[in-house]
Amino acid sequence: TAALNAILNTENFSYPLLPDNNIPAQALRAMTRAAIDLLRDNSDPEAIFLGTLLTDIRKLVDPEVNGFRFYMDAGQLVIEANPNWVVYLENLHLDALKRALKHELMHLVLHHPENIKLHTDTQDKMLALLSMDLSINSYLDEKVGQATSIAHCPNCLLLFSDTKPVKISPSVRTVKGHKDCHVCSGIGTLHTSFAKVNAILKNRRITVRPPVGTLIGNYRKVLESLKAQVPADAIADLAGLTQPLVEYQNTYEEMVVTSMANHAYAQSESFSKSNNPGSLLSIFKDLRREKKVPYLLKVRGVLGASMKDEGEATRYRPNRRFGYEYPGTKSVPKQRYVFAVDTSGSVPLDEIKKIVNEFLNISEYSDKIECRIIFFHHKVYYDKEVKDYTEKDLDNLQSGGTDFDQVLEQVYLDKDKRERDPAVLMMYTDGYCSIDFDRKKVRGNVYWLLMPEGDSRHIKRWDKDAEIIRVDGGPK
Repeated sequence: TAALNAILNTENFSYPLLPDNNIPAQALRAMTRAAIDLLRDNSDPEAIFLGTLLTDIRKLVDPEVNGFRFYMDAGQLVIEANPNWVVYLENLHLDALKRALKHELMHLVLHHPENIKLHTDTQDKMLALLSMDLSINSYLDEKVGQATSIAHCPNCLLLFSDTKPVKISPSVRTVKGHKDCHVCSGIGTLHTSFAKVNAILKNRRITVRPPVGTLIGNYRKVLESLKAQVPADAIADLAGLTQPLVEYQNTYEEMVVTSMANHAYAQSESFSKSNNPGSLLSIFKDLRREKKVPYLLKVRGVLGASMKDEGEATRYRPNRRFGYEYPGTKSVPKQRYVFAVDTSGSVPLDEIKKIVNEFLNISEYSDKIECRIIFFHHKVYYDKEVKDYTEKDLDNLQSGGTDFDQVLEQVYLDKDKRERDPAVLMMYTDGYCSIDFDRKKVRGNVYWLLMPEGDSRHIKRWDKDAEIIRVDGGPK
């Protein structure tokens, strides 16, 4: 809520600080730890799905933000967090931070930012936002069945030990919160729930009852219930429970986020042993069927997800007399992107021009990015930086056999056969060639753009988890 920052600065709020009191750095590391912890949970495909998506999103902190917010920056998805709030959640327990991040990510996965545009009336929009929050949190409560329904708020923290993180048992959920707390609304829980809604409406003697059945993926059922039970003059009282969603300025931004979610889903698919009806993955799979993503937007999604900041956080000892670590940044190596085109057979020139244009856009993003284009058959016969490429170069395409090893060796090994800096390689091919190059020597990512009628069997033998995008949108 709007009062969140004020509450976090009260004398009742405390958390362990790093020796240098660098809360922003601590918050960024906490979000990274949460993503890693989700990725490690091999027993839960949903955790891997959301962890992958979180890993691909650029992370920033801003003390002026209330909780979390998403926005698009030059076609890249950014999550911005209040550093005090992130540190507070992590010190309750890492599960509390993971739950909060899962909630925000699920809005994206369930296409809530697109759906909210359908609600133009101010009151209707506010109730729709509230319905989306309630449907997600009800699902998380039912699925997890554990302590991530944290019974804490800054004013309630003194009820428990504040010297170390506390694992909250389910029974603690019944503890009542501070009656004037703007975060927990007097019921002791941090997230939006029907109990919190009813606590706010208590003075009006209104009790909202949740609809029967599974709510995840069906926020409209909750919305209908709220409209039927909450009078119009009481809607303003609930406004503090909601926060705006990311606003897409155009279809491109919307589809880039969808492509990132598709990429995350591909990473988690191998861990999913069954299609559990009503689960987040099952619902997302249905949404994918309804909303096919053009291959070019998938290309934009994976390229956007692979981009890094020009500097990354680090910690070092500037001088022995300081006696503690000091925060700083170091420059990351030049990011390398390579677009390799297999010209052994017939090549659709129009498609090559479209993809090259995507690489041109990336090369203009920063001088820390190097983009190259390669043409090959049984050997690499063309290798230029994308900025030096001209369409006249397409007049000199050659045909012949196919050898992927030549390309992989040129991209990932130097002239002395030593491994080079990481690179993102996008291979445009029909796939009809075996691969002998050692997969372990690939530092970076290889994405396969499979031509129409292409065959992925050799690619899958080389890498069973290979990321394949069919130009015709067909099955992998």
